[in-house]
Amino acid sequence: MTREEYLNELKSCILALPVEEQNEALDYYYNYFEDANDDEKVIAELGSPAKLAEEIKEKFSCVPATKETKTQSENDDKYKENRIKGDPTALKFTFETEKVKNLDFALGIAEIVMIAGDSYKIETRSIDPNIFRCELSERGTLIVQNTHKFPSFKFLGHENPSHKHPRILITIPKNANLEIIRISVGAGSLTSKDSCFSCKSGKIEVSAGNLVIGNITGGKIDFRCGMGNLVFSGKTENTCNIDCGLGNIELNISGNPEEYSADAKVGLGEFKFNNQKKGGIGDLSCTERKLNHFSVNCGFGSVKVSVQ
Repeated sequence: MTREEYLNELKSCILALPVEEQNEALDYYYNYFEDANDDEKVIAELGSPAKLAEEIKEKFSCVPATKETKTQSENDDKYKENRIKGDPTALKFTFETEKVKNLDFALGIAEIVMIAGDSYKIETRSIDPNIFRCELSERGTLIVQNTHKFPSFKFLGHENPSHKHPRILITIPKNANLEIIRISVGAGSLTSKDSCFSCKSGKIEVSAGNLVIGNITGGKIDFRCGMGNLVFSGKTENTCNIDCGLGNIELNISGNPEEYSADAKVGLGEFKFNNQKKGGIGDLSCTERKLNHFSVNCGFGSVKVSVQ
């Protein structure tokens, strides 16, 4: 199946979604193919178009199939109850802990800080509320993202120097137990401070920004880095996929080194796994594949995995 055939079939499977969401999903996966530059590998990773379509429809499950036409004043008041007095670019959201089952963060050019607290809270500064989305789906997915094409963010408050940097503060209850997490950063930065939670599976990715996150206990977590920097500290289980283009990925895994294995395909970059190292074009194979395994594709960047 070619890329065009795959995307055409995917389009036919998501026709139930509003046109805006169809276009958003198709644009995202078109760019995904472009970035990877390996259609065969991407198709194998994504699975069948029908399977991917179900995941896409689940992601948009909180959005009605039809949308009413709203006036500009109604759009301006979208988050009226969440506005902070004295700052037209500031919003604050609070969600009940027991209702949040999954996280889906897709954020672009912003300074994002994640901290531990007693409930789920989202606070923004210098981000246009009209292009920001923050809501809890019926399936319990806390969605925080910009509504325009990823990863762009609109800058506000240029007249006021104190408001020229878009910022987002995310509070997650300490020791929260989640099902699925997806954390995606475009050209911004995300740093976690004292956050500590667990998940059964997840995906953490960065395009051209900087993402430093720790104290996560997970099952299968996949990692992807384009031209940015991704540093993860915590625990993973099962087979985790690592895909690095021109950037840098560093994983500091808590565990017994004897219970982990890795294999890698390396372009002109470098891969390190504990005391094993592979630089330049070639493969690194493991003598015995363990239950906890890292499957690595390293292009021109650097991937370092340390288990201790």
